[in-house]
This record gives sequence, structure tokens and C-alpha cells, in this order.
Amino acid sequence: MKKIRFSIVVLGLLAGSFQALAQTPEQETRYQNGRALLDQKKYSLAMAELLPLTNVASGNPRAAEASYLYAVAAVNANKMLEAYNMLQQLTRNAPDWGNIEEAYYLQAKLAFDQQDYETGIRNLQVVESDFIKADAQNLERSYLLSLGDKNRFKSLLQQFPDDKVLAKTYADKLAAGWYAPEDRGTLENIIRKFNLEASAYNPDKMKAGGKKTEYNVAVLLPFSVNADAATRRKNQFAADLFAGMKLAQDSLSKNNLLLNLFSYEVGTDTASAGKVFRLPELKTMDLVIGPVYKATARQTSGFARNNRVNVVNPLSEDLEVINGNPNLFMFESSVVTRAQRAADFAYENFEQKPAAIIFENIKDDTIFANAYRKQFELRGGKVKLYKKINTKKNPNVMAIYKNVDLKTFGHLVVVSDNLPAAVATVSQVQSQNPKLPVITKETWLEMPQLSLQQLDETELYFIYPKYADLKNASVRQFRRKFTSAYNIPPSPYAFAGFEMLFRFGSLLNAYGPDFETFLPQTNTVSGTLYPAYNYVTGRDNQFVPILKLENKQLVLMNPVNK
Repeated sequence: MKKIRFSIVVLGLLAGSFQALAQTPEQETRYQNGRALLDQKKYSLAMAELLPLTNVASGNPRAAEASYLYAVAAVNANKMLEAYNMLQQLTRNAPDWGNIEEAYYLQAKLAFDQQDYETGIRNLQVVESDFIKADAQNLERSYLLSLGDKNRFKSLLQQFPDDKVLAKTYADKLAAGWYAPEDRGTLENIIRKFNLEASAYNPDKMKAGGKKTEYNVAVLLPFSVNADAATRRKNQFAADLFAGMKLAQDSLSKNNLLLNLFSYEVGTDTASAGKVFRLPELKTMDLVIGPVYKATARQTSGFARNNRVNVVNPLSEDLEVINGNPNLFMFESSVVTRAQRAADFAYENFEQKPAAIIFENIKDDTIFANAYRKQFELRGGKVKLYKKINTKKNPNVMAIYKNVDLKTFGHLVVVSDNLPAAVATVSQVQSQNPKLPVITKETWLEMPQLSLQQLDETELYFIYPKYADLKNASVRQFRRKFTSAYNIPPSPYAFAGFEMLFRFGSLLNAYGPDFETFLPQTNTVSGTLYPAYNYVTGRDNQFVPILKLENKQLVLMNPVNK
């Protein structure tokens, strides 16, 4: 489980903090090449260049630094065993290295990723320097927040009774709903020992799950009430989202769950967001939905973290907006998650031949292709063809398939919303290998140049994040109610608004305002309008619908009960 995004430089070490040391010209060349390759994100090449320098016993003055950089490269290359073994060698053979704490920090993260909390905490206990201590504490707390096993927490407290981060996180979980009368002694001891604010952990005010009879939800969107007609049209999505939420509010009330919605105007500028986040009443909210724009992401993260209020971004597909904050969520699945789940599906369902990946030269499609390749290779698959295209400048995608034998691949991934890529792919697959599975976007279903017959006859699998089955009784009922209430059919944003509030409202009902503490204990659950949700291992929706046409009808190929 990746709770902390790990970049090439954990704590700035590649920015020049290593001192120049005397070594042979060949060793120095290798070392500098390794650093350069690491900086260029060529991780496997960096590992190969650095490996001969990592023998501490050889007397090479760069051995410790090379070992650490090798481990960093291995982590980024998803070669965790190699990284772990190298860090073990480094901490064992060079305990006096000046930057040894960074090695223990990275070793702790690898342990936490494997849910080995004992080893993770043990490694972080070595970290004492001021410049890294805060990062170590944040790392530990982030992973501990995802631990949903109370008995495991108790065991950790017994093993590490002097760990303040561990103790405070446990106290927070007790306050969030874990508390039972038998916990009073433990809680009071933690408060006294670590000088916590007693009023924040008053056992007499704690209720199971922190549940309430009703909840307050703030909605921060660009409603543009006082704007001109053009701006209101541009921001119609906000009105549609809120209209869907109002219907969800009504549906939840019929199930005895009362949600009070409070709307606030927040546009693209940080000034409007800052003004709203400074309002005293916002800190009392049980849930905040919005803002939608990335420009406000830093303010949103600060508000959520400082006030321990869960905040949902309703539209973003970019993982950077949550940035490891345990109180931030995305209603949508991220581009990275979609790629990872699609790669898992392909590895588990398609013939184990090499894959081919073709993708547009734009940010999101490139991110998707890169994440797909990493995940597929991590599972054990191979990628034989990895090709970037730019159909805006060169629509002749047929040239990409020239001299490419599609019979040699187990499946093909085409990440493009553009017609030239879709037409060329369908044509080539039909002529060369009609049974070849092709993973692509749902936008191909909207291209009139591709007939339903063509799409049906080809083994196309569509990644369809916002899929709603129009034959589903709940979907039909929602459409009727929305049309009756607003005299227009619901837009996709109205669907999203309903599903978002219904889903997170249900989490409030089940676990209280601190529901993030309990998500690791949940499973994939069916949605009301959308197929399913899963927030067990991430703060964005980990369930990604994958559909295929069968007899000209879309069929969900990864249903929840599979």
C-alpha cells in the first residue's frame, strides 16, 4: 500500500549533499553516471551502473552512497527485494555512514508497504536528526492511520511503549470510534505520559463510532450565482452536482439519515477558497465536498489536516490533489489507479504474451501508459511495444502498425480519445488478429465512424469510470425523480452528485465523521448508480469498471461479486 509517494530524492540527497571522495577515475565515472541515470528516471540502468560500487568491504569510499542510491533506484523500479537487501547490507556494513538515517527511513517505508509495522517502527527509532525527524514521524503516522486492526495496535503499544506517534495515533483512533470502557486506563495513561490535551480525548464524551443523529456537510463549488450568463453556463456542472446531492439527501432521509447541506461559493482563485476555509463554522463540519480546482489543493490539504475534517474532491482524476493526506479523498478513480486496475485485469484474464501499449503525447495518457506498464511488469508481464503518438500533428496512425505483427501480442492497450487512433487500431486488429484483446477508453463508444457491429466483433475492453447501467432499477428511478424535480434529464454531473453524497453519507452513517479510520476494514461495495466503490487501499476509488460489448450490449467484465 503506497501511502507516501516516493520520488527519486527522499530528502534531497541527490542535490549535492554527498561529499566528493577520492576514488579511481573509473569508480567516479560509474558513480556520476549512476546519479545521472537516477535523475533521468532510468532506474534499471542506474542500478546496473551503481551495483559494482556497493561493496563496502572493498574500501571504495563511495560504497555507502552508491548502496543507498542503488536502493532508491530499485524502489522506483518496483524491485523491492533488491532495495531491501541492499539497505540491509548498508546498515549492517556501514553503520557509521553520515547519512545512515536516510537508509533506515527508506527501510522503514519498505516495511510499512508490506504491513510489517514492527520492523517499520523499529527502523524509525534510529532516526533522531532534526532534519529528518519530522518526515519520519509523518511517515509512521500515515501508515498507522491505515491500520484497522485494534488488537494489532495494542500489540504494537506493548512492544513500543515510548513511541509518541504510535500512542497518539491510537488515542485518535479511540476517539474516532474504537473506544470501549475497558480502554479508559490505557487512554488516560497515554494522555498523561505524552502530555496530550485531555479535553480532546475525554472518555466520558466518546461514543461508539463517534456517530450522531445528523451530520453537517459543506459543499464548496463555483455556483456563480452573481456571475454573467456565460460564466453560469461554464459552471453549470456545479449546479448539476448540487442538484444530484439534493436528491441523495432526500433518499438518505428516508433511511433515517439526516444530512444538512451548506453551500459555499468557491471558484478557481485561492482567495475565495481561503476566505471560506477561514470561516469558523467550516471546522465544525462532518464532511466537506470541494473545491474542484487544483489551484486550491494546498489550502484544502492544510484545512483537512489541521482540523481533521474529511474532504472529498468531486471531480479530480489527479492523485496529486490528495498527496498522501489521510483526510483527503477523491470521488473519482485517479488516472494512475485506472491504469493499475486495467493492468491487473489484463494480467489475470488475457493470454500471457507480451503486451503492446500505444498512447497519445498528452499528460494524462502518458501517465496512464507509464503506470500501466509498471503495474503489468510488476505482476510479471512483459511489454514488447511501447509507442507514443501525436494524432493532432500526425493522424497517420496506420504507420505505427507497419511491420508490427499483432499475432505476437497477448493484448493491446491504446490510450487515446482521438478518431485516427481508434479507426487504425480497429482496422488493423480486424485484419491481423480479430481475437486480440484491446484495452481502451469508453470514448470510442461515442465515435459514429465506428459502427456498433465493428466494436462488437472486435475484442475491445473499455475503461469506463462513470458507467451507469440504464437498465438498472435504481438508475431508472433516479432519472425519473430528477426529471420530475428539475424538468430536465440528469447530466453525468447530476449522477456524480447523487452517488457521491449517497456513498459518503453512508460512510458517515456507518462509522461517523472519522470514517477514514475504518476504511481499511471495509470491502468493495456496490454503488447505487455506479457499479462499485473501494477505498480500502487508497484515497481515490480503487474500483475501475471494465466493460465489453456482447451482442451489442455493454457487459461489466469485473463485477463486484466476481
